[in-house]
Amino acid sequence: MAEWRVAPVVMIVLLLSGVVLADAPVASGGGRAMRFDMADGTVITGRCDGEAIAIRVAQGDVLTVPIVELTGLTVGGSDVPEAKAKPGERQGTVRAGGMTLVGTITVKQFQITSLYGHISANLSQVRRIRPVALHVVAQADPVDMWVVTLRDKSRLKCTAASPLRVQTPYGAVVVPLVQIQQARFSATGKSVRIVCHNSDRFIGTLPPKATISLKTDKGQVVLAAEKIAIVNHSSVMLDLKLGKGITMTLIRIPAGTFTMGSPVTEKGRKSNEGPQREVTISKPFYLGVTEVTQAHWKAIMDTDPSHCKGANRPVERVSWDDAVACCKALSKKTGRTVRLPTEAEWEYACRAGTTTPFHTGQTISTDQANYNARHTYGNGRKGVVHDKTLAVGSFKPNAFGLHDMHGNVLEWCADWYGEKYYAQADTCNPKGPASGSYRIFRGGSWSNYPTTCRAAFRSWLTQNLCNDNNGFRVVVESGSRR
Repeated sequence: MAEWRVAPVVMIVLLLSGVVLADAPVASGGGRAMRFDMADGTVITGRCDGEAIAIRVAQGDVLTVPIVELTGLTVGGSDVPEAKAKPGERQGTVRAGGMTLVGTITVKQFQITSLYGHISANLSQVRRIRPVALHVVAQADPVDMWVVTLRDKSRLKCTAASPLRVQTPYGAVVVPLVQIQQARFSATGKSVRIVCHNSDRFIGTLPPKATISLKTDKGQVVLAAEKIAIVNHSSVMLDLKLGKGITMTLIRIPAGTFTMGSPVTEKGRKSNEGPQREVTISKPFYLGVTEVTQAHWKAIMDTDPSHCKGANRPVERVSWDDAVACCKALSKKTGRTVRLPTEAEWEYACRAGTTTPFHTGQTISTDQANYNARHTYGNGRKGVVHDKTLAVGSFKPNAFGLHDMHGNVLEWCADWYGEKYYAQADTCNPKGPASGSYRIFRGGSWSNYPTTCRAAFRSWLTQNLCNDNNGFRVVVESGSRR
């Protein structure tokens, strides 16, 4: 990333010229529509009416950037030594007016008007900021349903509920049921993690002895928060009935924008993982919660090519052609449009809002994935070596609810492989090159080093070949019904 090195007076004129980029909308009420990615995993979208940003560049010049002209801000990753930062300052990068500034950032407070209330954040809490279009408040559909899973494993279906009042590190928010995609309650009922339909995410505490009033299929019910395990919008989960009691479960992945590829500073990075770029997935889609299992494959294709046998283990030794044939057979069986994910959809789903090498953070362990643990990544440690696939879902899912996105088996994607494709690729729903010699697979496998399991790592193979670490998971297009 180039550091700005022209005369500071010129930059001040550019930044204060009042020019606002066309793709950076100004929200109603005078604020700017921004997405805030916080260090604790919180994501907040709203109008920003905070202080202007001051940045001190390497030459010592201090420049002021109005919030309305900000096109991006990243905290950390700067080549300016942290030793130069004073209390209340952070190293980072500011983008505005088509220019990039690297240096020491100062801002008093970000004031954010979100769909859920007025909240604020200080610079130490922020990881990244970028302008977005504000999401409108969701409107309930008459067929909308939420599934409430209780601690005793029983379930209720509800069509309305009292809003969740949550105290976050950034202030109090009130989240209506209609905005909730998923809410996970702690065993004590004292805290909750919420994912909203507009991709906002909140982690916070509930009022003492919190209760929730639900309009259910069994009438009006009032429940203590401690009795609730999870609330899911019913459209979040999709079960495909394959016959003989076999079900394939998919989860709804929301539309959104993410940074695809890896930074040049990432350990193990390959040149085909860049340049990094902002990619938008404009429509939600359903993705397999797990890789396709041998039970799934046998129910669809009536065979089992796998080397490491087990009904709940992932099917392997399947080529790209085999995986596509399975998708076509499943489309015919279910009446839905079933296909392989694009490479962009796969990485978006794997990252689930993270920007680190793994959705687990800066490193990974064998408590989190099945890979060749004779080798380590970053500050990771050696762990249990299985030298075979494990049952799907053996490890905790990522924030989207997907298991085994790192390791177990490599997963075929729909795209042709293009080594330099990222440099000229579309930034909205990219589908890969028009032709090629190899097909893409992602995620690493039980036999791969952890660096190969990174979210950005790209592998490729001739589409009619396979081995015992190749598998896949499927996409069902949202709303598809044939």
